[in-house]
Amino acid sequence: MSMAIFAAMGSRLAALWAAADHDTGAFPGLAVRVLAETPELRDLDPDDLVDWALACPRLPTQLDVRSTFGEPPLTLYAGESFVIDAYFWLDGTTAIHQHGFSGAFHVLAGSSLHTRSRWTLAERVDPGFMLGELASEHAELLGRGDTRPIAAGDALIHALFHLDRPSCSLVVRTRSDAIGPQYT
Repeated sequence: MSMAIFAAMGSRLAALWAAADHDTGAFPGLAVRVLAETPELRDLDPDDLVDWALACPRLPTQLDVRSTFGEPPLTLYAGESFVIDAYFWLDGTTAIHQHGFSGAFHVLAGSSLHTRSRWTLAERVDPGFMLGELASEHAELLGRGDTRPIAAGDALIHALFHLDRPSCSLVVRTRSDAIGPQYT
């Protein structure tokens, strides 16, 4: 399968986001829309991504080669202000976290238990350390083809427990939103 689908997705999303004046609040909905409007994803297998990466003469600039998020992460498209990444998951779970970026994630293979939480601040020790209460709000089972928006900051505090080995997620995301630290 041709990986040109990611360049096409990137071009489409860049045009939609430019029409929205690069509003980061609009980006998650646009990312969900582009993922939904890309039927080729239904037939894409994670092995296709691995085969492409091994045969590719030059990979796109990788977002974060030292990242421990994903086992491993792979940038499939690198635009000026957003990327499309694949995250392979072999073992288990992510920490409960929020994001310093906006976008959407899409289950390409496998399944995951997705839990959302709410944070109530009790005391801000400094900008990078706070005390408070974390309460679970919602849990759902996600399978192949499911897509969820990612809002930056505490609008989405969540964790994923990957039930299948391996699992693979596509993440369409801004490089960074100006919201401060990304808490875990």
